Amino acid sequence: MSRTLPAKALYTPEQRIRRDNTRWTLVQGLLAPVQFLVFAISVVLVLRYLYTGAVSQPAAGCSVTTLAVLFTRWRLACSKQGGRHAA
Repeated sequence: MSRTLPAKALYTPEQRIRRDNTRWTLVQGLLAPVQFLVFAISVVLVLRYLYTGAVSQPAAGCSVTTLAVLFTRWRLACSKQGGRHAA
């Protein structure tokens, strides 16, 4: 019979309040769905290419959009850390 240990909370109540009251939490909440939408469109375009062999302008645009969203998230993360780059 296996025993399971009680789950340790990821944040203390104070840390959770501080995290939830930052601008970064709002930014993440807004950019994450946008990034997922760009990813879903990219998957559709790649599957279309694999099925038909047709390369389209929206595929290139979607790649640029993906990079722009990722770059925006990276820059915001750096500004949140006081300019330090995450390694």
